[in-house]
Amino acid sequence: MKSKLQVSSMLLLIALVLSFVPAAALPESASAAQTCTDRAQFVADVTVPDGTRYDPGTAFTKTWRLRNSGTCTWTTAYTMVFDSGTQMGSTASVTFPQSVAPGATVDLSVNMTAPSGAGHYLGYWKFKNASGAIFGIGVNANKAWWVEINVTGSTQGGVAYDFTA
Repeated sequence: MKSKLQVSSMLLLIALVLSFVPAAALPESASAAQTCTDRAQFVADVTVPDGTRYDPGTAFTKTWRLRNSGTCTWTTAYTMVFDSGTQMGSTASVTFPQSVAPGATVDLSVNMTAPSGAGHYLGYWKFKNASGAIFGIGVNANKAWWVEINVTGSTQGGVAYDFTA
């Protein structure tokens, strides 16, 4: 009987000691996992200030400087994509030349051509992240930045008039 009592006491003591040992950390649920936020801030028109005048068919390169104001690092899997307006002969998307950490800036350029008709033209751009989500600038990261040009003169047969000839 004494040995049964000793075994019971020993088991009780082990259980008591184990009750003070912290349980192993449980894995976090997917909903509790921390996620980052994509957001951009317009910094400057590096080239082609708003309202720049071009002759019809003139090639130009538009460069914007944008800041990563979110918490995600922009990788080379991110792209700048044409959103709306006049595309001006540009490609539909431009890949990032390097990763951009939160708080850092990047200069992104697009080769464009002024339309053949005289007028006021705007082209709007946003970003697409590696998952395919579109984001931009502003408080809600949903606004686009733009290129704005004025085309003067006109063309005949695709060639601008040459008044000095």
